[in-house]
Amino acid sequence: MKTLMIQTFLFACLALGFASVLPAETESESKTLVSFSSQFDLSTLQTSDAKVRRVPAGDGSALQIETGHEKDWPGITIHGPQDGWNLSSFGRLTMNVTNTGDQTVKVECRVDSPGDENRTTVGVTLKPSESKAINISLVPSISPKLQEKLY
Repeated sequence: MKTLMIQTFLFACLALGFASVLPAETESESKTLVSFSSQFDLSTLQTSDAKVRRVPAGDGSALQIETGHEKDWPGITIHGPQDGWNLSSFGRLTMNVTNTGDQTVKVECRVDSPGDENRTTVGVTLKPSESKAINISLVPSISPKLQEKLY
């Protein structure tokens, strides 16, 4: 089985609290990959037609992202450590997002692993003031064509 190493996240959202992963077999333990506390260096973010700032949220802080309309895929990219995150024992990545604007928006998260064939994109639609979790399965799925041959 191939080890999953996440190197980057691409976010296009308005308010993001953290990104965490949950184990594949038990949902009881999780690991926070990114927290936007005061220790997080905003200059490490790669932006594309987006402005970012840290804002208070609950007992901590969140990242507020305001995107423009100049680029096809405005948003931010969060790079992992140089050697990536080894998430082979985790089944899902979860991001909590909130639409702080006054219009409905679609928020997408793309997770890249080494190699172009290893990327996953998941999105949600948010009404104004609505919050949702984006859940990205880290467990490989079988394509419909291959499923037809196996089942």
